[in-house]
Amino acid sequence: MQVKEKLDKETLDRYESITRKNYRNDLKARSYYRSYAGMVTPANLYAKAIAAREVACVRRLLDDIGLQSPSCLDVPCGTGKLAKLLCSRASMVVGADISAEMMSFAVTYKTSPNSWLVQADAQQMPFADKEFDLVLCLRLFHRVPKQLRLEMMSEFKRVSSAGVIVSMAIEGPWQRMKWRTRRVLRMTESAPFAANLHSFRDEVETSGFAWRRSLSVMPGLSSERLFLLSPVK
Repeated sequence: MQVKEKLDKETLDRYESITRKNYRNDLKARSYYRSYAGMVTPANLYAKAIAAREVACVRRLLDDIGLQSPSCLDVPCGTGKLAKLLCSRASMVVGADISAEMMSFAVTYKTSPNSWLVQADAQQMPFADKEFDLVLCLRLFHRVPKQLRLEMMSEFKRVSSAGVIVSMAIEGPWQRMKWRTRRVLRMTESAPFAANLHSFRDEVETSGFAWRRSLSVMPGLSSERLFLLSPVK
C-alpha cells in the first residue's frame, strides 16, 4: 500500500512483529482475555483495574455523545472487553479484528442478538460509507506508526457519521522513564508508537476530526487517554 511504502523497513518490521503478528496467537489471546476477565490475582490486578477504568471512560463518553441506541463498530474488538457495555447500549454492534484468535474469546459478541464479528484490518475495512454512528478503537494506536494511524483515522471517518472514541498512549516524563526502564530490562514494549499530546492533536485535526473531550484512564499510573472526536463537516 502507498502509506506502507513511506515507512522505513525497520519501522514496518517492528509494527508487523509487535502488533499485527503478536496478537494472532492462541496463547497470547488466552493470556490477554484472562488478564481482565479471569479471577483477581496479584498478577492481573493492575490489568483488571485498567480494563474497568477503560469501560467506565467509554460509558462516560457515550453519555456525552447523547445518541439513543447508536450503531457501533468496535475495532479492534480483541476478546470483547467492551461487548457487554456496547451490546446493552447500541442498536447494533460489529466487533472487528484482524486476529481470529482474539475474537474467539469474544463470547458476548458471539451470543448477543444485536452483534456480529467480522475479521477485518482497520486500514481497509469492508464496510460502507457512514455505515455506523460511532467507531470505537481502544489499545491500538500506541502500537501503530503515525503514518498508518492517519490511514486508519481516514477509514474511521469514512465509515462513521457521528464520531469516534479512540485511545492513545500519551508521552510524559514519568511514562518515558517507565518505558526506558522496560527497554533496559528487555521487557515487552507497552507503547512502541506513543505520541505527545500536541502531535496527537495535530493527527486528529489532519484526519478531519474535532477534539471534543479527553479522559485519562488512570492518571499517574497509565499513559492511556481516551478521546471523543467529532467529524468536521
